[in-house]
Amino acid sequence: MAFFGKMSRCGCIATMKSFIVRVTREPLVHFALIGLAIFLIFDLMDDTPPDVGTTDIIVSIQTADRLAENFERVWRRAPNAEEMDGLIDNFVREEVLVREALALGLDRNDTVIRNRLRQKMEFLASAAVGASVPTDDVLGAYYAENKDDFFVEGSLALVQVFLGPSPDDASTQAIMQALEKGQDPGTLGVRTLMPSSLPLSARATVDNTFGRGFYQSLLAIEVGIWSEPLRSGYGYHLVHIDQKQPGYVPELTTVKAAVQRQWLESQAEILEQAYFQKVLEQYNIVRPDQTVMAQP
Repeated sequence: MAFFGKMSRCGCIATMKSFIVRVTREPLVHFALIGLAIFLIFDLMDDTPPDVGTTDIIVSIQTADRLAENFERVWRRAPNAEEMDGLIDNFVREEVLVREALALGLDRNDTVIRNRLRQKMEFLASAAVGASVPTDDVLGAYYAENKDDFFVEGSLALVQVFLGPSPDDASTQAIMQALEKGQDPGTLGVRTLMPSSLPLSARATVDNTFGRGFYQSLLAIEVGIWSEPLRSGYGYHLVHIDQKQPGYVPELTTVKAAVQRQWLESQAEILEQAYFQKVLEQYNIVRPDQTVMAQP
């Protein structure tokens, strides 16, 4: 009977573990945990100035520890007793001046302060998303909907002969005939600081080298033959495409980390907007009459 009792307990434990695994994979559970985390973050990181009406400035153990941690992060060592007193004195000075500034209303209509407070609220509303880990199914579905964001552009390798800004037909034909006979391209054309060749390069590299739009003009050239004169931002070129590599959508496994980062960013935006809409419901917004504003 003891054996069967033990087996029963093991079965219950296994069932409970299975249930926990299934539940923790549910997106709704993730958002519930994220919501709880936001309240915890507010509680731990709340640095709202105290009521300016009080004259008590209490430097708590937590505040002192934070000051010491900030010091150690910069100087790679703990502060000594004299330095700790200086840190506390500086905190007290800051606290006194901040309270006096608040009492005078210096924070009102200050764009810098308002933007900083907005940034902190947006951070607090979305920071907890970092604790959420998407399942493979969730990540796969997100990737399927956003593949274009991870598209790897094509590239090509080329050799070019610069003809100058306004080449004449005779010299161009002579260079083309020399190339057909196998003459070294590096010995032909007008001397320039532009490279005579590029290894496999993406659009940005080619356009940065020869001018915007040059990469697009190369796509129509067949591999292995010299082109007709092509215009770039600097003049005209004869171009030989050595190799083309088409663009492609990579497998999820090769870009999983990047996809997960973008998924987290998207979830942070969703959570931030949801938080804002919830808070917005508490306010009555009165907008100005635009017809009145338009009057001179």
